Amino acid sequence: MSTKTFHVYQFLKTLPNTSDNAVSVNINGATINTLKDLHDCLKKPLQLPGYYGDNLDALYDVLCDLAWLKERPVQIIIHDFDDFLDGETTEKKIQALFALVDAGQSWLDMKEDGTYFNIYIQKANTLDEILEICEIPFENLG
Repeated sequence: MSTKTFHVYQFLKTLPNTSDNAVSVNINGATINTLKDLHDCLKKPLQLPGYYGDNLDALYDVLCDLAWLKERPVQIIIHDFDDFLDGETTEKKIQALFALVDAGQSWLDMKEDGTYFNIYIQKANTLDEILEICEIPFENLG
């Protein structure tokens, strides 16, 4: 098991250069208002299997596997975080964020180099507070 801690990366306006071979999932928080929207947004780019259960436990499970994807790393990129999951409670928004972060930690524990799964979130008014309250480590880029 890794002794490293997974970090969320914050960026201002432009995402720094990322891998050309990456599977990048761009999530526009302004249009992803519900958990259903989030699940629907992830299905095609991550080629989620037909048995995927459209809930946060199932999301964590498939994100910790992804064996069917030929390309790496997987990059989840969230823009407009203030509007992300606006139709859900703050608790649900935090649970969704934890599903992503916990999957990232799982990949870091397995691979230890932090290159298989990354989360990038565009800087937002509420982001620092949520990350700090939830004790989710983060790094600022650019």
